[in-house]
Amino acid sequence: MKVLHLNLQITWGGGENQSLLLMRALAGHGVRNHLLCRPGGVLERRLREALPDAVVHHLPASLWLLLTLRRHTARLQAELGFDVIHSHTGREMRGLGAVTDAVTVAHRRVPDPVSRAALRGYSGVQGVIAVSAEIARRLAGQGLKGPEVRVIHSAVDTEETASGREDLPGQPAFLYLGRLLRHKGLDGLLRAHAQLLTRVPGAVLHLVGEGPDEQRLKSLAGKLLPASAVVFHGFRTNPRDFIAGAHALILASRDEGLGTVVLQAQFQACPAVVSDAGGLPETIRDGVTGLLVPAGDVPALAAALERLALEPGLRERLAAAGPEHIRQHFSLAALGQQTLDFYRELHARLPGR
Repeated sequence: MKVLHLNLQITWGGGENQSLLLMRALAGHGVRNHLLCRPGGVLERRLREALPDAVVHHLPASLWLLLTLRRHTARLQAELGFDVIHSHTGREMRGLGAVTDAVTVAHRRVPDPVSRAALRGYSGVQGVIAVSAEIARRLAGQGLKGPEVRVIHSAVDTEETASGREDLPGQPAFLYLGRLLRHKGLDGLLRAHAQLLTRVPGAVLHLVGEGPDEQRLKSLAGKLLPASAVVFHGFRTNPRDFIAGAHALILASRDEGLGTVVLQAQFQACPAVVSDAGGLPETIRDGVTGLLVPAGDVPALAAALERLALEPGLRERLAAAGPEHIRQHFSLAALGQQTLDFYRELHARLPGR
């Protein structure tokens, strides 16, 4: 099977990481991967390093991006005859309208409401992959009709391990890892940490990442917490090392498509405390690999952190169960097989097959 992946992002993010992981997983099943991208992006560089046999096509520069994308995709299809064309963001999906002789698939990773234009785009493909059941439910609720929607969770590379371990101050050291954005619930996390300090004065909260909310959060932290109780590390290139040094990972978002950092933490035997927002409840087994708290409930979040700080047996049990949970449900092998099965089902329904 030959698959053309569309991803025009220049920078690196969670979607690009999952695009690369999927191409690696499919290559393990003998799929020939092609990538259509803009020149100079991080995904292209990392794909060439990970899969030297993958073929990269560059989208020509143009002021008319959508028109150029449609024409270039159609030209590549006419020349190379792909079995599947897979769009990894909503923008690329709109370039599939001219393709009629291949399976067209779009990925949906974010929980945001779908615009009317995007809904028309999704309605024009044969299949949509939703990274959580919650995203699939929302697509149906917004009136998506036509394509088959398949829930295929994102994955963790279970062959890749932390290169080291960050020595994080704090007894215990709690970790947030991700972009500093309003919907991540970081206001509530800072307030919960302030409540925790009344019972566990040695606890330190570590925030790794950057984003538009950084200065506001630093100002709030300065009002709520002593300087020694919170550390803003900024963007770092070794997130696994921070997970390795943390007592637990916290992701108390107001909304989330899935939360792949939670998967990575569990694989590294780091318990996760997550909110019940979006697809996050699908990432853990509550009370087995992590703790689930109501979104926006600061006292409940503080209580969960306190349990992990003061009940070492609980922390050890959650940590021990995490890696096997990920191997069973969120492995690259599962991602590749489920996606390939979906491709084949859709391909069998093409006219003339």
